[in-house]
Amino acid sequence: LPESELETGERERRAFLRLRPVTSAYQTTPIAEAFNWDEALADIESGEWYLVVFRSVRRTDANERNLTEFDDEAYAEALATGGLLCYFAGDLDAERKCVSFCVWRSREEAQRTALLPRHARAAQLAPSTYEWYVLDRYTIRKVPGRSEVIFERLAD
Repeated sequence: LPESELETGERERRAFLRLRPVTSAYQTTPIAEAFNWDEALADIESGEWYLVVFRSVRRTDANERNLTEFDDEAYAEALATGGLLCYFAGDLDAERKCVSFCVWRSREEAQRTALLPRHARAAQLAPSTYEWYVLDRYTIRKVPGRSEVIFERLAD
């Protein structure tokens, strides 16, 4: 990659790593309202990214050790692709609800990574780990001269 693209990518990665929940009920709050998006991306003038949000209710008998191990392996695999900018792994609330998300440089990079072996292996745990889960996908963007991050939910 050209130096300017590397610098932009690193600036974006650092910005997304500043994301923090702004409510203790972030597990059930709409994703655009649950985190400090505008603050975290304040020094990014413009850009467009792909966001995958995983909402779930964890089974009481879920194998936490396997879940952590497989999740860590899938994360390492995704990082190695270079397309993953941020991964947030949420905590369970009192009703075992959780939200996690990934921010990617592009939808295409996310889709390619989803086909890799460690990600596929982690995805196979879903039926035995969650009472229910849903994946929501968004394009998120910043436009020059505006401070707010814009979310566009994508159809499946």
